[in-house]
Amino acid sequence: MRRAYSKREKADALALLSANAGNVRRTARESGLPHMTVDGWAKGRGITEEVQKMSETPEVTLSLADKFKSLSRACLNGITPEKIEKASVRDLAVASGIFAEKGELLSGNPTKIIENRMREHYIAVARRTHARRTAAGEQVTLEEVVREIVGKYPHTGPYLLHAVDGVMWRWASPTRS
Repeated sequence: MRRAYSKREKADALALLSANAGNVRRTARESGLPHMTVDGWAKGRGITEEVQKMSETPEVTLSLADKFKSLSRACLNGITPEKIEKASVRDLAVASGIFAEKGELLSGNPTKIIENRMREHYIAVARRTHARRTAAGEQVTLEEVVREIVGKYPHTGPYLLHAVDGVMWRWASPTRS
């Protein structure tokens, strides 16, 4: 029997797909969804305009960071001295690298690869939000949208510095303030 997915579940998956630059395989692996399901959604099957718009809202896209933090904590809590003793050198090296990278990311010091992907993602979120709100008749500048996003989701601050004339963007390097 086929599983029915909520609009929010579909929107979360589409937001993750966007953050993964359209990589269906990675998105399926990270979300735990079947590859064929994600592939179908990526091609627009079963995706309404409402779900598509929902996937582009800051509430959906930025909540992914919180989910990954929670998963990371759960994994770390499951590591015991006994498990470390039984682990291979390879497993310990991989785990060490992952934990070091995630620690940097969660401290606001993203790696170069992630920095660029996340910066592009947050830029796209800000621009889509601005376009949607102005299309709805709201008088709001791109700079105001960015400030609202950073105010509500402070972890985006290192990626979105400020707007010049509401159009031209200067982007901060997460390693500089």
